[in-house]
Amino acid sequence: MDVVWFLRLVLQLSLTDVYFSATIYTYPLGKNIEVMDISANQLSGIKGNVGYASGQPDLQYDSFLIKGCRRSYIDIPMPIGSITDDIAFVLFVYPQAPLQGTILHYKSANWSNLNSDIKVTLNGSSLLVSFTGGNGTIDYGTMSPGLIGSDQWSAISISRDQSNGKLSIIINSLLAEDDSFPDRFDTVLPGTLRIGGSQDIESVEMFAQY
Repeated sequence: MDVVWFLRLVLQLSLTDVYFSATIYTYPLGKNIEVMDISANQLSGIKGNVGYASGQPDLQYDSFLIKGCRRSYIDIPMPIGSITDDIAFVLFVYPQAPLQGTILHYKSANWSNLNSDIKVTLNGSSLLVSFTGGNGTIDYGTMSPGLIGSDQWSAISISRDQSNGKLSIIINSLLAEDDSFPDRFDTVLPGTLRIGGSQDIESVEMFAQY
C-alpha cells in the first residue's frame, strides 16, 4: 500500500510580532518567515527511500510515495535558526485504508525544556498532534468523523501560535480543532523532520497499513 505526499513547511523566526494574512490553509504568520516546499520536484538535502507519483491535481508538483514499511520514509534536515515562533505544516495526503500511522515526526538535535518533539499521527477518523519538551507533552486531537478519507486527496493544515499556545487544525478548509495552551512553547532548531514514520526506535507507529 502506498501514500502520496506533498508538504509545505512554514516557520516564523523569532524576529517580529507583525502579522499578515496567509493562505487559507495556514494560521497568520509574521513577516520574517521561512517557507519550505517539499515535494518530489525538490530533493536537495533530503534523504529517504520513496517512490514517486502524480501530485495533487491543483498543484504543479509531483508527489512522494511512502511505501508503507519501516524503511520507507523521508528525512528532512531543519537547520534554520535556533528557535522559531509560530510554526505551520501544510500537507496534501492521499492515504489508503485503514487510516492508521505516523504522518510526520520532528525531533530537535538537542533536547531542551522547549518544544523538542512534534508528532502528527492518524488514527481512524482522528488526527492527533503532540508537542513535547522538558516540561511534558501537550496533546491535541480532532474527533470529527469523515474529514480525512481513503483513496482521495485531503489538505491538512496544522499551525501553532507560540505566544498563546493556540493550535489550529484545518482539514479541507474546515476548522477541525481550535484550542490553546497558556504557556509559551518555542520550537528548537536544528533537527530532523521525518515524513511517513516515527523517529522513536521502539515505535511501531509507521505507515505499515498504507
